Amino acid sequence: MAHLRFMKHPRFNVNIHIFLSCALFLLPACEHQKGRDYLKRFPRIEYGCDYSGLQDGVSLKVHLFSKQDSKDYFGSTNFGFSDKVISEGFLPIHINISNDSNSAYTLRPSYLDLLVQPSNRVAKVLHSDTYNYVTWLTLPALMFYWQAIPMLVIPMGLNMRRSNQKISENLQHNALQTWKAVTIAPYETIDKFIFVRPQDFKQSFILKLFNEDERKLITFNVDLVCGVEFIEPQSTPSSAARTKAAKGGISFSVFPRSS
Repeated sequence: MAHLRFMKHPRFNVNIHIFLSCALFLLPACEHQKGRDYLKRFPRIEYGCDYSGLQDGVSLKVHLFSKQDSKDYFGSTNFGFSDKVISEGFLPIHINISNDSNSAYTLRPSYLDLLVQPSNRVAKVLHSDTYNYVTWLTLPALMFYWQAIPMLVIPMGLNMRRSNQKISENLQHNALQTWKAVTIAPYETIDKFIFVRPQDFKQSFILKLFNEDERKLITFNVDLVCGVEFIEPQSTPSSAARTKAAKGGISFSVFPRSS
């Protein structure tokens, strides 16, 4: 019975209240803020590993994200050792198109010589695990402070769910969709993410834009000034390697390409 008397001690209750309040208040707030950032900002293309081209008053810039770029923008897991996107088998490519002409241009997924992945698949790996979060915080709340369930656990779980929905909406806005064309109006600049599987990535690929006024295509032969080194699984992979391969996650590194 001594442990029950200790649990009823006021100092023990204060510590439990502080722990639950901090855990439930701070973590969802971080996730929610990060979800908003996906829509608000795009990284400026100021890297050595990119492509830049100009045709008929339209400029195209392309940047292949490294693992560090992915960490900086999409966040990290495993205490900062892994990024959230590339480690799950999605390679982000950022394209910037500036239309300084008097004509509108259209970019369709079929105009891109890459196998583009739907943004909702990428959004899933960025979502918070609401179910486990609520479950594992409900258990100590039931033991020590059940009032935290309606006051904090449920509201914070709903907040995480809204954050996940926001991330999905933001990536749908920011990424090139497999089912939707994008129009670049005269004197407009757009930024889009393209997500591809590492095994589908091509260092040199074609991107076309359709001139709506002149009814013609312009072609950019993108050749990234970098390479990707793939590390194939061993002939007898471990269970972790098999799981990673099932996700499409092939290990690789980005490096400057020699001329």
